[in-house]
Amino acid sequence: MAAGLFAFFIALFASLFLTVPVRALALRVGMVDLPGPRKVHLQPIPLLGGLAMYAGVVLGVLFLLTVPRASKLKEFLPEPR
Repeated sequence: MAAGLFAFFIALFASLFLTVPVRALALRVGMVDLPGPRKVHLQPIPLLGGLAMYAGVVLGVLFLLTVPRASKLKEFLPEPR
């Protein structure tokens, strides 16, 4: 239970801290939704916000897979070749 809660907080804080750099990356490479006549926004909106959330979840899952009590999760993963 404690490992799952700790993994949740790892994912939460990782996604919070990665949001600003991923937003800057989206603006730098031009991955934005541009304003137009049928759009409501007046400034370009970055489109890579899901990348920060995905990275946070991956970090939380990686933590869970390294915790010894989480060995039951490893039963569902394919064997390495």
